[in-house]
Amino acid sequence: MEYKNTPSQSYVTECGIHLGVWCNRQRSNKKSGKLSTQRIELLEKIPNWFWEQDLDEQWYKKYTLLKEYSDTPSQKYITKCGVKLGSWCNEQKQNKKKENLSKSQIELLEKIPNWSWDKNEQWYEKYTLLKAYNDTPINSYITKCGFKLGSWCSHQRTKKNKLSTQQIELLEKIPNWYWEQDLDEQWNKKYTFLKEYNDTPSQCYITNCGIKLGNWCSEQRQNKKKEILSKSKIELLEKISNWYWEQDLDEQWNKKYTFLKEYNDTPNYDYITKCGVKLGFWCSTQRQYNKSGKLSQEQIELLEKIPNWFWDKFVEQWNKYYTLLKEYNDTPTQSYVTSDGIHLGCWTNTQRQNKKKHKLSQDKIELLEKYRIGIGIKRTCPNQRLNLQSKQDHTNHKVSCLTP
Repeated sequence: MEYKNTPSQSYVTECGIHLGVWCNRQRSNKKSGKLSTQRIELLEKIPNWFWEQDLDEQWYKKYTLLKEYSDTPSQKYITKCGVKLGSWCNEQKQNKKKENLSKSQIELLEKIPNWSWDKNEQWYEKYTLLKAYNDTPINSYITKCGFKLGSWCSHQRTKKNKLSTQQIELLEKIPNWYWEQDLDEQWNKKYTFLKEYNDTPSQCYITNCGIKLGNWCSEQRQNKKKEILSKSKIELLEKISNWYWEQDLDEQWNKKYTFLKEYNDTPNYDYITKCGVKLGFWCSTQRQYNKSGKLSQEQIELLEKIPNWFWDKFVEQWNKYYTLLKEYNDTPTQSYVTSDGIHLGCWTNTQRQNKKKHKLSQDKIELLEKYRIGIGIKRTCPNQRLNLQSKQDHTNHKVSCLTP
């Protein structure tokens, strides 16, 4: 009774109960005689309850949503309440072809802005968007109303043989329209972006309009190696500030280290700088290189100057937990969790288990025992110790009273 209305079939409560599906099941149970009279009466008290679905009523509900939308939606459009309105509109067009729509329904649909029964009419609507854009969009371009205009243009090229002469002529009137992609023209466009950037970008650099300029630069280096880059293109690229053909690994390392030095701390694994350098990942790579002996002594020393730098993640984690334990200055109960969510009691218990399995080094054992952290035995918590002391004091008092 909390919902106080008949829900749609797709309705799910906040606690995850598929209430709409459950209601539908009750109708099926009534049809097969599995629903008691009392339950039938209870359900019929729900506002707008129905046993047999009124198809006309359902149609007008969907139409109301369409009217509120105040436009002809794309086929994939789904309302906030989960109604596939675009698919429903497509069904109405099919129903008209099969003569399954009433005259009044046809007239109502035709009142919707941009409604069309003919696919050609839809084509001209999309062409209107292209004409308004007044240029040939890139493949990934999407209009403000959510239409993938770039993809639509690409689709027109692939089905050119299915387009009418009039449609071909209209498309060719669009500025910079092309049927076959001119690779040189595309190269020059990318180079223009690079020239405007006025520097050699990192490999992960992407322009505001979504062009992976860093990747493109990397491709040019590969093309030069394969000898498929013209002399004129090579000369143009070499005019770009800081351009290089062969990457100087030491220079690259020093650049990344400069970022790390400026950060002035050891970053998390997923940390990325504002200019897109994956600094956390780079630090992790240096640790791997150190293990395999690929770092110079100078590089090792430079990295160790970074605050909170560590080589072994597990050693670093152990030391962090131990520092917290040291600050706590007592043996915590197994369920103890620090204010920032670290299960310190659990960790302490794990150390006891590791000692039993001979997995705890002697220096760690000594450190734990140094600060009265019980390793061999399970210690009592502070409250238990107070209770034991209280009991002991009480016993001593009784003894002293009995002593003559």
